[in-house]
Amino acid sequence: MGLPEIKDLLAEVAELAETPRNRERRARSRRGVGKGDRPRRPGEVAYTVFLGPSVWARKFGFSLRDFYTDPDVYLEYSLRISLYRYKEIQDDAPLSTHLGFFLGAGFDSGLFGGEQVYCHDQDPWVDRRPVIRDPGDLERLAMPDFATSGLMPLAHRFYNRLKELAGDAFEVGMPEMSRGPFGLAWHLLGYDELMVALLERPEFVHGLLRFLTEARKCYETQRAEFLERPVGPGTLGNDEVNVPCISPGLYQEFVLPLEKELAEFHGGIRYWHCCGNIVPLLPLIRDLRPQVQHISPFNDFATAIERAGDSVMEVWMHPAEDVVLADEAEMARALRAKVEACEARRVRGYTVTTGHIQVMQSPEHCVEQARTWVKVARRVEEEVARSVDLLN
Repeated sequence: MGLPEIKDLLAEVAELAETPRNRERRARSRRGVGKGDRPRRPGEVAYTVFLGPSVWARKFGFSLRDFYTDPDVYLEYSLRISLYRYKEIQDDAPLSTHLGFFLGAGFDSGLFGGEQVYCHDQDPWVDRRPVIRDPGDLERLAMPDFATSGLMPLAHRFYNRLKELAGDAFEVGMPEMSRGPFGLAWHLLGYDELMVALLERPEFVHGLLRFLTEARKCYETQRAEFLERPVGPGTLGNDEVNVPCISPGLYQEFVLPLEKELAEFHGGIRYWHCCGNIVPLLPLIRDLRPQVQHISPFNDFATAIERAGDSVMEVWMHPAEDVVLADEAEMARALRAKVEACEARRVRGYTVTTGHIQVMQSPEHCVEQARTWVKVARRVEEEVARSVDLLN
C-alpha cells in the first residue's frame, strides 16, 4: 500500500463521517449514554461489535508486530477496519475523524522500564520479568518523561506521522495512562509478589501505589500540555481489580483512596473497566461516580447493574458463548436477558457490545457471526420496546 492509497482511505472516511447516516450513528451513541427517566426506545441504545486486532490481522493479512510499531501500517489498516465495519457489519459504531492510537498493554509499565513482547498474529503482551524485585528498586524509579520514557519515542513517531498524513481534517491524539494503580503495580512487581507484599510489607505497597498515582498525574499533566488542552476525565483500566484477585477490604484500604484522588485530579472518571467479577466491589466503585461502568459477562448481571449506581452501563456479552459459537436463538436469548434487565431497573443508559472477539474457527466466521449478532440485536431491541409499550 502506497501513500496515495492511504490518502484515498483518509478522504473516504472524512467524507462518510459527515453523511446523515453517520451523524445518526453518533447521535445514537450519545443517546445510549444519556439520562433517561423511561425505558429506552429503538434508536436509543448502541449495539457494537468488538472484533479484536487478531481477527483483522488474519482477515486482511497484516502483521500485528508492524501494526503496533509502524505508523503507516497502523493508519492504513485502522482505516480499512473502520470502513469495513461501517459498510459491511453495520453496527452502531460511527466513523470518526479522531485518530487515537493504542501501543499495547505494556505501554504504561514501559514508562518505568517494563518490556513488551510482540508477535505477528496476537496483540502485544506485557513481559513477565518484574521491574521491581525488592523495596530498594522503588527508590530508583523515576517519574515518566513524556519525550523519552518507555515507548514515548514511538508514540511521538506515530503522532507526527499521523499528523503529516491526515492533515487538518483529522484530530490526532496521544495515548493516555489508563491502567489503574493496582494493575500497574501488578505488572511491575508480579502478582504473587504483590499479594505477599500486601500481607507482609503493606507500607511498601502503599508507597508503590502512591508513586504510581503521582506518576499518572505527572504523565497526564505533560500529555495535556503537549496537546494544549486541560487534563480531562480519565480511564481506570482495572482488569486486575476483581474478585478473587483482590478482596473488597484490600481494595478499600489500598486502592480506592488513590482512585478517588485520580478522579479528583481528572475532574471525573470517564470509564471504569474490568473484565472480571466486580459485584462485591461495586458498592465501593460507585463512590468514584464513573460516567461509564463496564459490566463483563463474568458478573451476576442483575446484581451488578443494581449495585453500579447512576453510571451508564457498558454491557459486554460473552464473546464466545453469546456470539462466536451461538446460533441466532442463543444470541437472542442472551441479548434479551441483558436488555430486559436494564429496562426493568431503568438504568440511566446503556450500550451493548459483543465483547472482545478473537479467532476461534476463522476470521471469516468471526465476521459473519458478528454481522448476524447485529441483526439479532436490532430484532431484540424492537421486541423489547414493543413489550414495554404494551405493559405501559
